[in-house]
Amino acid sequence: MRSILFVLPLLGALLVGGAVAANAEAHKAVLLMAAQGEEGTVVSFGRDAQEPGPLERSIRAPFEKAGIEFVSARDAAVSSMGDALQGLPLGDASASSVARASGASIAIIVGIVAKHEGGIRATSLVGESVSARLRVLDVSTARAIFDGKGKSASYGRESTMARSQAIASAIAKATRGMLAKVIQRWPKTQVAHGQLSLIITGAEGWRSVAVILRSLSATRGVSDLHAVQIQPDRVTLSLRSQQGAAQVVASLRRARIHNGSLSVQLSGTSLLVGVIMSTPSILPPSQ
Repeated sequence: MRSILFVLPLLGALLVGGAVAANAEAHKAVLLMAAQGEEGTVVSFGRDAQEPGPLERSIRAPFEKAGIEFVSARDAAVSSMGDALQGLPLGDASASSVARASGASIAIIVGIVAKHEGGIRATSLVGESVSARLRVLDVSTARAIFDGKGKSASYGRESTMARSQAIASAIAKATRGMLAKVIQRWPKTQVAHGQLSLIITGAEGWRSVAVILRSLSATRGVSDLHAVQIQPDRVTLSLRSQQGAAQVVASLRRARIHNGSLSVQLSGTSLLVGVIMSTPSILPPSQ
């Protein structure tokens, strides 16, 4: 199977239109992060908050791609940190309070702990280990829509480089599957007025995805077909349909893929398209 990631150049030839228009009613989020290392703890909220650095920007990036705007929680008053969950700087109640005071409807709580493991025997390398936990909270319902954990270790000639690699890997593990849940929970953050988000899952190769893209491109009134995220097992698109969502659904249901079929479900402004193969794959699932 050819991974979807290896055929990205083909996407440009199939997409039509330009970039997605900005959403005037984007949801707002606040990042409540504490990163602990040998040198101390860096926080993104409260009176001790520091200016955003590479770590904070990397965590914010996938949410910003989904159209979510960030507000600052610097100088925000934190009523209590006694309800903090394991691995996180704040509990749900405290995080919700800070988010509401900051004008945010989404609280993203992140805890990162980095440990120096010392030199690696018989080498000039040093090791670093990192654990990360990320929890996405819907402030309006006081419920978490995502909670992920990740651990990683890395080594290098300098501890700074080894730590950066370990942090990136731990965060990637902790956020696996997060964006799809965010898009499904807040579909309007993904698309502007008159536009739809489309999530494709279950495709064993690029052939099935290409059929879907060709069907969309040939559908009357569809424009601004734009890739938001592409992973080996998931493709997220945004598109505009002048004729409405029903026409897009009907077009996709008429599409024919080799050795399989499509399941199309409409939820608000989100289209969930599942590729159902008639025979099981002989290849192991992507990790």
